[in-house]
Amino acid sequence: ISRFNESGDTKNFPVKAEFFQVVSSALDIGKKTQGAFDITLGPLIDAWGFDKTGRHINKPSAELIASLKPYVGLDKVTAENSGLRKEDPRVRINLSGIAKGYAVDSIAALVEQAGAERFMVEIGGEIAVKGMNAKGRPWKLGINRPTPEASRLELIGTVELEKGAMATSGSYRNFFSREGRRYHHIIDPRTGAPVLHTLVSVTVIAPNCMQADALATAAMVLGQEAFEKSLIHFPKVSALFVHQKGD
Repeated sequence: ISRFNESGDTKNFPVKAEFFQVVSSALDIGKKTQGAFDITLGPLIDAWGFDKTGRHINKPSAELIASLKPYVGLDKVTAENSGLRKEDPRVRINLSGIAKGYAVDSIAALVEQAGAERFMVEIGGEIAVKGMNAKGRPWKLGINRPTPEASRLELIGTVELEKGAMATSGSYRNFFSREGRRYHHIIDPRTGAPVLHTLVSVTVIAPNCMQADALATAAMVLGQEAFEKSLIHFPKVSALFVHQKGD
């Protein structure tokens, strides 16, 4: 990722098969969610301070956001011929919205290849399961209460899952507050700024965790009504939306 981001070339950039698979899947999900899931948001994520550059206490200026937007967008990266290509040398991708899901799927595949018929794989809240748990019941997965003060064991509901994956995205963990408003890490590609609506958490169940991971982020960007329309492309996906109402 670093080498591709730092490359000043717009020619085909050869990558390994795993990297190509993740980027190709991300671009496909992005197109099927009206551009809501966009891996080219790297410069904007950095500008808002939601990556390794460190937490900000001030929002970036409108001028800075406007200067970054011309090289952000799904049309700025192409995956073909076992490589990636930038339309602009300043394009920088960020796979944080899908890489964890891919890692869960990869570990699940290794465990299954080793002969396990029932297991759960979890990385940072992204989960894949198969078969029954030790009690002979479907795996019981908790959905965290989406408030900053809630402990990770405080739940608003549970899901019983026998096969598939689950991932949650929300605005309640990674944010900063300024002048009475909360700015969280879910960036809307259309505005270059954090999404502003009543939705605070989306949990997605999908056939694989890479899809669940990316779609949870896309749902947070689109909102419930628009995301439901995108589900025509994902007939095996379901989602739980949690909205803020007063306190």
